[in-house]
Amino acid sequence: MTRKMAVSSAGALLGVLALIGGALHYFLGPITGPTSLEEAAYEVARDVRDAVIAGIRGEERDFSEEQELDPDDLVRIGVLSAGGLAIALGILGMIRREVLPLGVASVYLGMTAMVLQVSIVIAGILAALLLLLAVLHVLGVELPGDFDL
Repeated sequence: MTRKMAVSSAGALLGVLALIGGALHYFLGPITGPTSLEEAAYEVARDVRDAVIAGIRGEERDFSEEQELDPDDLVRIGVLSAGGLAIALGILGMIRREVLPLGVASVYLGMTAMVLQVSIVIAGILAALLLLLAVLHVLGVELPGDFDL
């Protein structure tokens, strides 16, 4: 007796592609290349200068500027979307009573791809927070509570 398994198979294939895309993007590094510290500092200083000048002149600043997506953002969005679609297809396959292990694999692969992308962002946030705490400690700023570095 053969069971239909088209939906779960499509979900598993999409989950594998999302996982491979996320892993390649993580291990091969950013597509556009890293932004240098000088460029990032210049952009922040320029935005602060423009805000101060607009405040002195009494002008309202329009903060709804459209930011264009770079290829790295498109890869992240694509991996997260493919992972979510793989999860949905896996659940749909289980609802349709297709082969259960294939539906579970589809959900698992989609979740793994999404967790990989989100964990990279969380690791960056934690690293920035630790760097900020270290700088505050060096400057002698005391934080409320029992924080010893």
